[in-house]
Amino acid sequence: MSKRHAFASTAAEVASHFGVEPVPSIEMPVETVEGLPGPVVFESGGKRHLRTMIWGFPRFTRAMHTRSEEPRDCTWRKTSAAR
Repeated sequence: MSKRHAFASTAAEVASHFGVEPVPSIEMPVETVEGLPGPVVFESGGKRHLRTMIWGFPRFTRAMHTRSEEPRDCTWRKTSAAR
């Protein structure tokens, strides 16, 4: 998976494409980079929601393995309320 994604759509366009109702008022980043907020569509209770979350996955490098360290905490954190 790439660490950088570009967006050319508005929140309304993304919501329309994925069937999110109502359209939340969130700021869509121009590009999504690991460690910064990025748009996420998820389903809960039969409804689809659009919000931003910190983009990324736990890190586990070769050096961490050599030192018997645990992977860093997952960086998926809620940054905007689901609507």
